[in-house]
Amino acid sequence: MKKIFLRALKICGGIVFLVVLFRIIGIEEIIEAFLSLEVRYLFLIAGLILLSILTDPLRFLVLYWPVCEKKINVKEIYKHRLFSQIIGTFTPSRVGELSILYTMKKKYNVKIKKMAYAMAIDKGITFICYLIFGIIGLIVILNDRINAQKMIGIGLILSIMLGLYLFIFNRFYAKSKSRIIKFFVQSVSFFLYCLKEKKRFLMMNVMMTFLAILLVALIGKITLFAFGYSVSFKELFYLNNIIGLLGILPLNILGVTAKELGALYLFTFIKIPAHITASMLVIVITLRYIIYFIWFVSVYRFQYQRNKK
Repeated sequence: MKKIFLRALKICGGIVFLVVLFRIIGIEEIIEAFLSLEVRYLFLIAGLILLSILTDPLRFLVLYWPVCEKKINVKEIYKHRLFSQIIGTFTPSRVGELSILYTMKKKYNVKIKKMAYAMAIDKGITFICYLIFGIIGLIVILNDRINAQKMIGIGLILSIMLGLYLFIFNRFYAKSKSRIIKFFVQSVSFFLYCLKEKKRFLMMNVMMTFLAILLVALIGKITLFAFGYSVSFKELFYLNNIIGLLGILPLNILGVTAKELGALYLFTFIKIPAHITASMLVIVITLRYIIYFIWFVSVYRFQYQRNKK
C-alpha cells in the first residue's frame, strides 16, 4: 500500500512539474504552435521514429550475437533487446534496459556477463560519439554565440550533473564500488577482445551509432520544419550530441528526461523559441509512445492467440 501511495505521489508530482513547466514556457504559445503545425509531416516523422526504434537494438545485437555461448536465433535476441529498450524509456537513466539480462537468462539460461559487457561497450561507444561531436559542436557552432550569462548557465548544468552523479554514487553505490571497478575492467578486457577478434562487428556498431545520431537530427529537422522553422542540419547534429550527454542523468518525469529539459535551453542557441522546442518534443514523445502502445497491444494479442491455440 505504501509503495502504491509513493508511486501515485510521484506521478502527481510529475504532472504538477510538467504543468508548471508548460506555464513558464507559455501554454498559449504552445497551442498556437500546434495550430501552425503542418499535419502532413506527421506521417514522415512517425515513420522515421519507427525506423529509429527498430534499428536501435541492432547495435547491441552485432556485439552480443557473435560471442553468445549458445546458438540463439538472431530474431529472439532482437525481440528481447527491443522489449528492454522500450521498458528503459520509462525508467531513470534507462535502467529498464537491463531487463534483457533477466529475460534472456530465464528463457535461454545464458550467462549474463557477456550481455552486460556488450551493453556496456554499446553505451560506451555512444557516449564517446556524443562527447566527441558535442565538444566539436561547442567549439565550432556555439563558440561565437556563448556570452558570459550562457557560459554560467552551461557551467551550472555541468555542475548539477557532476553533483547528482557524486550524490547518487555515494548514496547507492558506495558499497558496490569494488564490483563496479571490477566490471569496468572486465568490460574493457571484453572490448579489447572484440577489437582483436571481432573488429568487424565493433566497427558495425560504431557506424550504426553514427547513423542513429544522424537519424535523430533528421527527425528534429523535419519536426521543426513542420512548425515553420528551417534549421541547419549541421547545427542540429552537433546540438543533438550535446543534449545526448544529458541523457546519462538519472531523471525521468513521466517520460520527460534531462535531454528534453536541456533541449529547451540549448535550442535557444540556434534561435528556436522554447515553446517551439516544447511543441516539437511533445510531438516526438507522443508519436514514440503511440508506436510503443501499438507494439505492446500487438505483442499481447499475438501471445493471447498463441496461448488460446
